[in-house]
Amino acid sequence: MKKWSLSLMVVTLLFCITVEGLKSAPETENAQTKSDAKVTKLLERIAKLEKRVADLEKRSVKNTVPVTLTPHVPKMIPQSVNPLPHKDWKRKQFNGLDYYIVPLNTSESSSTKYAR
Repeated sequence: MKKWSLSLMVVTLLFCITVEGLKSAPETENAQTKSDAKVTKLLERIAKLEKRVADLEKRSVKNTVPVTLTPHVPKMIPQSVNPLPHKDWKRKQFNGLDYYIVPLNTSESSSTKYAR
């Protein structure tokens, strides 16, 4: 009796393992077909995008206009002519350019006197 029960348990166990294997097989095939479909959709989308980029590159080459850049050269004022426009102004430099600090407490008569 023990021999039959042991062999019956082994056969039942093998049957259960086989059934579980058969159940999971269609799922993997189904999952593979879904992933294959996703891959093909992505490949189609990539092909469309590459075509679109090529078209846009052709358009941008046709529409380009040559741009000439001329550097801005500030007018140079000789420093020896008039180093300070007014005796109260203080001359400073920032990045190589001169600027003047003008005090606010000057009287109106002195500002009209030195106006240019």
